[in-house]
Amino acid sequence: MRRRGKTRVRRGEVFKVGEQPKLDLTDCDKEPIHKLGRVQSFGALFGLSADWTIIVASENAAEVVGLPAADLIGKSARAVFLPDFLDEVGAKLPYAELTGVAQRLFAKALLANGRLYDAAVHLSDGVMIIEVEHSDQPSPIEPTSLVRALLKRLRVLDDDSTFNQAAIEQIRALIGFDRVMLYQFLEDGSGAVIAEASGEGLESFLGLRYPASDIPRQARALYLRNIFRIIADVDDDGVGLVAPAIGGGEALDLSHSVLRSVSPIHKQYLRNMGVAASLSISVVVDGQLWGLVACHHMSPRTVPFVTRSVAELFGEVFALEIAARERSKVLAYEDNERKARDRMLQRLAREGSAFDILAPVMEDLASLIMCDGVAVWASGQYVLYGVGPSLNEAALMVGFLNEQEPGELYSTPSLAADHRPARNYAPRASGVLALPISRPAGEYVLFFRREAVQTVTWAGNPNKPAVPVAGHTRLQPRESFAAWREEVRGTAKPWSQRELRMANTLWVTLREAVLRGTEERSALRRQSEATQKLLIGELNHRIRNILTLIDGIVRHTAGTVSSAEAFAEVIGGRIKALARAHDQLTRDEWSDAPLMTLLEDEMSAYAQVASGRVTLRGSDVLLDPKAFTCLALVIHEMVTNAAKHGAFADRRGTVSVFWSVGTDFLTIEWLERDGPRVNKPDRQGFGMSVVNSAIPFELQGTSTVDFSRDGVRARFQIPMRYVSVRSDSPVPMRSMDVPAQHDRLAFATGKTALVVEDNVIIALDIENILLRFGFEKVILASSVDKALENIENSSIDCAVLDLNLSSDTSIPIAVAMEGEGKPVVFVSGFGVPDHLPERVRGYPMVAKPFSEADLSAAFNLFSANEPRTQLFTQSPDTQTIP
Repeated sequence: MRRRGKTRVRRGEVFKVGEQPKLDLTDCDKEPIHKLGRVQSFGALFGLSADWTIIVASENAAEVVGLPAADLIGKSARAVFLPDFLDEVGAKLPYAELTGVAQRLFAKALLANGRLYDAAVHLSDGVMIIEVEHSDQPSPIEPTSLVRALLKRLRVLDDDSTFNQAAIEQIRALIGFDRVMLYQFLEDGSGAVIAEASGEGLESFLGLRYPASDIPRQARALYLRNIFRIIADVDDDGVGLVAPAIGGGEALDLSHSVLRSVSPIHKQYLRNMGVAASLSISVVVDGQLWGLVACHHMSPRTVPFVTRSVAELFGEVFALEIAARERSKVLAYEDNERKARDRMLQRLAREGSAFDILAPVMEDLASLIMCDGVAVWASGQYVLYGVGPSLNEAALMVGFLNEQEPGELYSTPSLAADHRPARNYAPRASGVLALPISRPAGEYVLFFRREAVQTVTWAGNPNKPAVPVAGHTRLQPRESFAAWREEVRGTAKPWSQRELRMANTLWVTLREAVLRGTEERSALRRQSEATQKLLIGELNHRIRNILTLIDGIVRHTAGTVSSAEAFAEVIGGRIKALARAHDQLTRDEWSDAPLMTLLEDEMSAYAQVASGRVTLRGSDVLLDPKAFTCLALVIHEMVTNAAKHGAFADRRGTVSVFWSVGTDFLTIEWLERDGPRVNKPDRQGFGMSVVNSAIPFELQGTSTVDFSRDGVRARFQIPMRYVSVRSDSPVPMRSMDVPAQHDRLAFATGKTALVVEDNVIIALDIENILLRFGFEKVILASSVDKALENIENSSIDCAVLDLNLSSDTSIPIAVAMEGEGKPVVFVSGFGVPDHLPERVRGYPMVAKPFSEADLSAAFNLFSANEPRTQLFTQSPDTQTIP
């Protein structure tokens, strides 16, 4: 396919030149692509009711079980499939419902003939969906090991472009497709190919832009619900489903199906590109569809089931790596931003008019927000730094700004779209960001951006994303993907959300500076600055603690599971439990949140599957944020244990949770009944460590778990200082890459370490790291008093101290250790305090979140034969307290 370049000019929203009317693509957005009623023919689908009766079967079912699909309807699945296979399906269903992801079985015998199949299991509209295809791997490869090997090569790459390119090259090597692309969605909904790996002789799509209409809204929603899709053959019409009416006669929802057939419009789109098979992996970052790994093959191709599972897991971890890189950039940007803002604050005049205060810091303002010019209009005066409108042009613009919504910033990449006179100076100032210091007085700080003349190369004409078919209402995708270049004028680079957040912060700061005329206002300003500093520090501390907490959960989970699926289920469940708790606290503005909401959130997946199996009853009580987050982890582990081994592991068990308020404690009773027989576990895993330790450690409450053969019973007591009662009346019923272990440290052999940390997960994580280093014993403490008691009564050789505890600092502990000549490592999510005793200066500081390597680097500074002044020198992984 040859591409011929075409060029046209578009001058922003206000300089449109001869644009053709756009097609109405509403029908494309409404196509029910998740309910097409067909599956691809390389596999077969069976749907079972709650009593294991076959109620749906694909038309090719006979190829698997030897009976026509129509003859299967109404039969018991136990009369068709092997009991062992159905038992494994039943065990997977709770996890499929809990995670919303199809669960996989590899190389399983379905029938007595012993032929092996791979299977995917999920629930849809109350129907158990089992999809099977012939297994190409009698001894399937282990996905986690492969993903680990793939990621190891990527994590050493710092440059984003190199990282992206290496990732898709590895995916291409894994699945063997002719072309693999990384496609990123842009702010306007369109997308661009930012990395590509392809075979010889194929034309390149690298750098091409695709209009938003190429991927309709409902398709994007499906990419979020089911991150992996394969089309083995675009000319395969698939096979239909034989079934009685389900859900009022509607077609079965196949959103989570691995065999789901494809929209005819999309298949024609692929044919127009010369593609015979495709595969896509959604890249989901922070819950949003960041992009796609899009794979094309020029002939039909079916990728083995286990290989697809590896590719899907790799895609999930690849998305996590992208998220981590994005957050690192944000943190670096915010750090530079804070330093620049601090410099500007030092230069702000202490008195005078608004103009006198603001005009001297225009150069500083320009360094805070990327712009080509900044101006101040205040006190009847106008001054410009860089490029922007003239005095007369600015006067008209200020008049326009005074008419805008009061109390808000004004920002636009194309001022001329709203303010017609701006056409005259669009090359100098197309983009405007206005901070109203005082709208009644007509005083503004103004940021300008030049016109950004862009040449965008589209994959075909974006104004013809589809063409009508003669005699039909249906649209057909465009046939040409030839490079179509468009020149855009009259528009600047848009202001990013990060820049707008910075502008809001800056706006508050500048208004405060201008309004501080009296001593009273000056005192209020100082108080505000102190509050702001405290809030920023608290936010930073909270974020670092959360990241360290998640890192600890990942590390513990990776050591207790043996497969990629198990790892994804366990780690996903634990992180989602934390996320749900934080979401509820955020909705309540980080104030106390209802206990009932916490329990309902954790139980909801099972309550929906089997109504009446969960009973929740107790007073209307609220938990403060610390107790709410702690209990969320405990309840999640109890629910997960019930799903694996307890009441939810079969179809009869029930769970009851009752709670009551006493004088000193809120008591929560957990009772499981009618489930399978329970055996006390031989060892205590990480999950039960959390159940037994979290409440006593973090809240000074109690936790008791009894593994009775009739069902698990548990009692949790939370001190009333964490509880508030709204009403005494009962509420209505209603491949992760495991970090390599570091060498044992010679310093640690036979030694005892003290860990002082007020978060149980982080404390347990540090304990495990120190034991791997070779320490003989690790003592945990969550407060200064407890730590000092341990130092007095035990032989402590060294300490790891969280510098900032809940309501205190660990400096007294460090002083006590110094008095005995024992070394100390600080960890902290805050910065270093302004004043530290001379005796504890020079100790190494490890910032949260930290890795095993960071702590290893800190401990490698220790040497029993050297004075402390020689021990603590600067290293790449640690910093010393100044």
